[in-house]
Formats: sequence, C-alpha cells, structure tokens
Amino acid sequence: ANGTLGALLDDRGTPWTSIDRSRVMLQTGHGPRVLGDASRLPFADGVFGGVAALYMLYHFDDPLVPIREAYRVLRPGGLFAAAAPSRFDSPEFAAYLPPTADTFDAESAPALLARVFEEVWIEPWDALLIRLPDASAVESYLVGRQTPASQARTIAAQVTTPLWVRKRGAVAWGRRALPS
Repeated sequence: ANGTLGALLDDRGTPWTSIDRSRVMLQTGHGPRVLGDASRLPFADGVFGGVAALYMLYHFDDPLVPIREAYRVLRPGGLFAAAAPSRFDSPEFAAYLPPTADTFDAESAPALLARVFEEVWIEPWDALLIRLPDASAVESYLVGRQTPASQARTIAAQVTTPLWVRKRGAVAWGRRALPS
C-alpha cells in the first residue's frame, strides 16, 4: 500500500489497486485502496493484468490459497510476481539464529507456483546489501527481524563490526496461459 512499487506505477501512468487487511497500512498508502484479504480477493474473475504479492505469502499457513486467488483475478496472459526472502538470507547470523521455516520462500516458490501457473520463472538475488557499522546497528537489525531484544543484544556483542549482511531472495513469476 505504501511502497516504492505504487510510486513507480504512478510515475508510469499505470493504473493499480492496493489491497491490505490492515487499515493502518491502507492509510499510509496512495492510489486506490481496498480493505481485504489475499485469501478471498474482493474482485471478479479475470480483471487484472498483473498481481504482486510482496513479502507476504509466508504469513499464510497455506500460501497456495492466495496464489490461487491471484490466478483467479488475472486475465489470460496476466503476470503474477511474488517476492520472498531465501531461507539462506543473512548467512552472517546462521550460527546464532535457528533456520527459518516459512511456508513460502525463494526456495519453495518455484514448486508452489508451478502447481497453479502454466509458466513459472525465478529471478534470484544474492548480494551484500546492508552495512551494520556497530553493535547497536546489529541489535536493531536483528530486532527488526523478530529476534527477541535480549538475544539480539547477546548476538550483537559477539559479532565483529562493521558487518556486511548478505541478502538473498527471489521474485517468483507466474504467467496465466492464454486460451488456445
């Protein structure tokens, strides 16, 4: 609702609609906004040329539900894009944190999308993107990733700073086939 994607679409004159189940998120956004849930999209079949699910499918116990909903509202030939982190994201902290077990990540995306879409492809990323200059920055970064504050503080005291953090993930694409 409030991100860079909306601004980019606005700059290009591309019409778009944001949906979120959080009124707060919708209030901070711009453009057309709808209060709703990705597991039951409040739109008719085949009305959109594209659907983006950015860093949200891992919040669902069964991410196939919102993926199927996205497929339903796409026109034939429409594109679906889902961005997700890798389960191997931020390897600098692998020795300190348990592995993640999300229902949707860069590694599970291809198989999940292939269960719904006729054409699937993945654009992974793997780059040193975040520089944490000191222990305080490390602690803040970890708390932002849902690490309990006391654990984040302990880890921050153990790592050497400055620390570059490797971010890994992917955009998973699916295309709804055109009728034959």
